[in-house]
Amino acid sequence: MDARAQAELASALAASPLDYGYPVTTWTVADLADLLAQRGWTVSRATVSRTLAALGYRYRCPRHDLTHRQDAEAVASAKHVLRELQKRGRLPGLDFGLFTWMNAICTPTPTWRRSGSGAASR
Repeated sequence: MDARAQAELASALAASPLDYGYPVTTWTVADLADLLAQRGWTVSRATVSRTLAALGYRYRCPRHDLTHRQDAEAVASAKHVLRELQKRGRLPGLDFGLFTWMNAICTPTPTWRRSGSGAASR
C-alpha cells in the first residue's frame, strides 16, 4: 500500500467504525480492507494485516468497566444477603462466583494499538 493508503488506515484506526458508517464498534481486518476499497485502494485482507503489523499495530480485545454503573449500596446489600444465605447453608459456594461477577473489571480500550503504546496487554 502507498503512503496515502497507510495514512487512511491509521486515521480509521484512530476513530470508531461507527464514524465511517459501519454498524460495528470494533474494526476488523475485513472492515478495514472494505474501507480502503471504498476509498479506491483494492487490497486483500492479508495485505491489510501485513501493513498493520509493519506499522506496529496489534489487535487487543476490548475490556469494559461497568463499576461506574453499579449502585454501591445495592452491591453491599447483595453481599450481605449472600453472606447470610451462606451462613444458613442456602448457597454453599455460590458467593465466590457472584463476588467475581460483581467485581469484574472491564475497561473499554482501543482495539488496535501501536506496539509499545499505552498500557501493557493483560
